[in-house]
Amino acid sequence: MGSLASGLRQDLRGAAAAVADLCWPRRCPGCDEALVPEGGPVQRSFCAPCAATLEVPGDACPRCAGVVVTGRGCQDCRRLGEPSFALLRSACSYGGAIAAALQRLKWQHRDDLAAPLATLLVDPLRDAA
Repeated sequence: MGSLASGLRQDLRGAAAAVADLCWPRRCPGCDEALVPEGGPVQRSFCAPCAATLEVPGDACPRCAGVVVTGRGCQDCRRLGEPSFALLRSACSYGGAIAAALQRLKWQHRDDLAAPLATLLVDPLRDAA
């Protein structure tokens, strides 16, 4: 009986989310256009053209997340010594849709963008664990 109630609850949540999306469509954090959620976390958060501008960083400096030329960190941070934290991760390189979304979040007080931007951190944080 418990699994039936649990399944019914999930169905109702899904239906409520679908109605909410019809009444208040989600908007792309990068361009602010209405979007239809589909695919993985990036596709659910950003429209396809904006998702194409998101660049996942490669090897990064543990202090500033800047580009690493050698395996020991970036040239600027190597002279500063060891950082006081264990690890720093960046979900995307700053530019394109991510820059536009972060500027909207910060300067236009668009707190509604915090959740879609946070979804971008899931994989880098999971990989770091």
